[in-house]
Formats: sequence, structure tokens, C-alpha cells
Amino acid sequence: MISKYIQSLPISDKMCWVFPGQGSQFPQMALDLIKDDNEVVELFKIAQKITNKDFIKILSNANEQELQKTSNSQLAIFLHSVASLIVCKNKKRLKFAPAYTAGHSLGELTALYISGYIELEDIIDMINIRSLSMQEACEKNDASLAAIVKINRSTIEQAIQGQNIWIANENAEGNVSIGGLNEDLLLIRPILEELGGRYLSLKVAGAFHTPLMQDALIGIEKTFNKKIIVESNIKLISNISGKILNKDEIIPELINQVVSPVEWLKTMKTINNTNIEQIIEFGPGKVLSNLCRRTLKDVDIVNIETIDDIKHQEIWNE
Repeated sequence: MISKYIQSLPISDKMCWVFPGQGSQFPQMALDLIKDDNEVVELFKIAQKITNKDFIKILSNANEQELQKTSNSQLAIFLHSVASLIVCKNKKRLKFAPAYTAGHSLGELTALYISGYIELEDIIDMINIRSLSMQEACEKNDASLAAIVKINRSTIEQAIQGQNIWIANENAEGNVSIGGLNEDLLLIRPILEELGGRYLSLKVAGAFHTPLMQDALIGIEKTFNKKIIVESNIKLISNISGKILNKDEIIPELINQVVSPVEWLKTMKTINNTNIEQIIEFGPGKVLSNLCRRTLKDVDIVNIETIDDIKHQEIWNE
């Protein structure tokens, strides 16, 4: 499908594509893309065949709370991201493939597929198992994530030391998320606010990227280790180490990612050391676009979410 088309394009060493993770979902997302393009409808039919879930119906009817469920949101976001690229292709807006791809948590699996490392059916199966396993782990604990802004990571780490609270990601300087049981997060909130931090509860179903996700690894490891990863000329940047991943590192990375912090700031610093002049975020929301702007000052940053974006945003055109 779209991945093979991208592999046929010449690569621009000035371009990187990024893909969002959980928390970017919203009701009725991607519906304009579905209505516009029959190939997008076919994508959703393939997902339905593998997962036994009608995501067109889910996106049409689910409210915010229903869509927030990990078992719904992960595939919904993946499908939206891929759909946006399909429409770009069919409207002849893609002339180059990116030299690099990256994704935030779930987005790294989207990047894996788009970059040509894995087949569509395999990545949908992986995301389905990942989301179901993480949903089950979420239901075992009353836990969540919170973004802490305006104070640095070391201050937060000192404050949570000895608590059952962990760093879940670092998105930018002064933008760190923590995860833990809700009762523990309730206790740490006034402490962090007293230190000058702003505490923002996140719209997620559990404490992702913390040890509270350990139970999810059983099903994920079993499924992921059976998948075949092939070589690609597009470089995939890790959201754990920030390094370029080789083929043999990808599956262990994606397994460990479930219980490891997302180090998005490291990913951005790696991009900053390349020749990248444009970053395009494909998918719902503008979270990554906004985070990129905080770290990368001389890079053109574009978000492609809707049909209107595809018509009017300037995609790199050498």
C-alpha cells in the first residue's frame, strides 16, 4: 500500500516525518479523509479484518471517553496518520521520501511501517496486540500520566525520588510527564506546584512507559518477536535513546518502549544534528509540531491532519 509507494520515491536528506502517539485522538478524527478517498476506506477494511473492529464506525460515533481507551486510540491514531499519507499520495503531494522518520510512543510503530521496515498487516496486528495488552494492564491499576511544565527534569526526579512515580517522557526542555497511581499523583501534585511546576493531567488510560505496564509485555513480546523486519533506506530514530536504529534493534526497542520513558527531547536533538530543513507531522493533532518548534528553531514544521491541510500546507518540494 502506501509504504511501498514511499519506497519508490527519491529520498530528500532535508526532510523528516514524525507521527503522534496516544493523547492526540479526538472524536470524528479522520472522517474527512475517509470520505475523500477509497484507498483510505480499504485501509480501514484491512484493519477491521485483522482486529474485528469497525474503526470507521468507532471514529464516527465514539465520544472522547470511549476513544481514550487504549484499545481504540492506538489504532485510530495509526490509521489517521497512514490515511493522511494515502490522501497526500493520491492528490500528488508526495514527491520525496524523508531521510528520517520518528514517532512518539505508538508513533514509532507508524514510522516503522511508513519507512518500509514491515508489512501493513503485521504492523496492524502488532498495534492491536500492543493496545489490548496495555489496556489490560491499565485496568489492573487506577493510574495515569501528568505533564509537568516550567521546571526541569532533575527537579522533578528529586521530588519523586522514593515515590511510586516515574518519569514517563521528556518532550522538551521544561516539559516532562510523570506516571503512577492516581492516589500517588494526587499527593505529588502540590509538591511539584510548590517548586514552580504547572501540573496538567493527560487524557490517557494508564501510566504508560512506567513499570506499571510490566504485565503488558507478556502478550507484546510473544507477538512482536514473530514479526519480520526488513532493511530500509529511510532511517528510524529511536524515541528511547535518540539514536538511529538498525534492523536488528527495532523489535527489542518496541518491546522495551512499553515500560521505558519516551525521550522525545533526545530524538529532537538527533534531528538537530542532521541537514533536516522540514519536519512534517502526519496524523491527528499538532502535539509533535508544537514540541518540535520548542527545540528546533531553524526548521520548517508542518502538520498534515485534514484534507484542507493537504491542499494548502507546503510539503517539501525540491
